[in-house]
Amino acid sequence: VEDLAQLSVHSCQPCPAGTSKGETSASLCLPCPEGFFSTGGQAACSPCTENTFTSKGRDPLPLLDGRSQHFGAMECMPCSPGYVAGIGSSKCMPCSPGTFRAADAAECDLCVAGEYQPDQGSAECMSCESVLPGSSGSRGARGAEECVCPPGRFFIAAQGCVPCLEGLECPGGNEPPRQAKGYWVDEGLRVFR
Repeated sequence: VEDLAQLSVHSCQPCPAGTSKGETSASLCLPCPEGFFSTGGQAACSPCTENTFTSKGRDPLPLLDGRSQHFGAMECMPCSPGYVAGIGSSKCMPCSPGTFRAADAAECDLCVAGEYQPDQGSAECMSCESVLPGSSGSRGARGAEECVCPPGRFFIAAQGCVPCLEGLECPGGNEPPRQAKGYWVDEGLRVFR
């Protein structure tokens, strides 16, 4: 590229990296637009692949004839985990809350049941178990408040979700258990048949 400034405008040379030219003329090679790149000598710039991007190219190079050669990107950069980009993108977009993208994944995936993610642009989800022992949450949960006791368990403060006792019905959620048909409860909350 350094030698480009010393070339005569009448010398035929391949277009430098970050540019392309699909026609024959004395005009300069065109810089690749954002989201595209070239490695040099190309008739057209190539689009960045999925989950990669380009933005600005390098600084223009002044030529001896007074013109400047402008450049686009020479390569595409990968999106960070938690971000995605379509083909030919100039920037990566964050995964939405309730989703994540691991480094080796192609797209944002919903958090699995029992996990949640309140933030955008995340590479992993957080476990419901860490905020409420014995709990679970629905697929794609966006917050810890969506972590609830599953059916067959009920919530007790400082203990989390505990197994339902005989004589109680525990439909799930964080509601108190209900007395089952055929049972009675005394004032000490003991269940009898």
